[in-house]
Amino acid sequence: MLTLHECEQHIRAKKIQASHYDLLEYYMVFGGIPFYWSLLTRCSI
Repeated sequence: MLTLHECEQHIRAKKIQASHYDLLEYYMVFGGIPFYWSLLTRCSI
């Protein structure tokens, strides 16, 4: 499981622009499951 901070680092590394509010919403949906976070792309948001 990833922490919220690790999830933020993950999307920043993928060059995905998201506000803190967006990040929190994604975390509420995906939780800290790395597989779901890996599915995010710049186009999917």
